[in-house]
Amino acid sequence: MANFEEELQHAGILISQQNLSEAKIILNRILSENPNSGRAHSFMGWLYKEEEDHVFAEKHMKLALQLDPGFSPTYLNYAFLLSVHRRFAELESLLQSAEMLADINKTDIAREWAYFYEDTEQYELAIEKYKEYALGLYENELIAKAKEAIIRCKNKLEILNL
Repeated sequence: MANFEEELQHAGILISQQNLSEAKIILNRILSENPNSGRAHSFMGWLYKEEEDHVFAEKHMKLALQLDPGFSPTYLNYAFLLSVHRRFAELESLLQSAEMLADINKTDIAREWAYFYEDTEQYELAIEKYKEYALGLYENELIAKAKEAIIRCKNKLEILNL
C-alpha cells in the first residue's frame, strides 16, 4: 500500500470525481489499518455525504471531530449535513468551533454562516456574510452567485416588511 497520506489524497480525488466505489475500497482499507484516523473518518463521512447516506456520513464525521478536531474540512462537510436536516442549534455551535481553527478557509466559513443566517431568517446577517464570502472569491461565476444570494435576501427582507 502507498503511504497513508497518498492513499487519503487519492481517495479524496476519487470522491471529487464521483468514483465513490473505488474511494470506499481505499478508505475501508485505510480504516482497517488505522481505525483511529480522524482524517480517514472525515473522508469516509464526505463519501457517504456524496452517496446521500446521511446516517453513515454523520457517524463518520462525528468520529472525525472526536479523533482529529483540528481537521477543518470535516467542519464544512458536517455543516452541510446539519443544514440539510435543519439542525440549526448544532450547526451554529459547529460553525463557532470551526471559526477557531487556524487553517479554516475564511471564505468557506463565511458562506456557511450566510446559509445559516438565511435559513434562520436573519437576512441582514446573511447579507453581510454573503458580502464577506463574495469578497474572498476569485471566480466571477461564484461572485455572481453570491450577489444573487444578497439580492434574494434583500427581497425576503422586503417581503417581511410588506
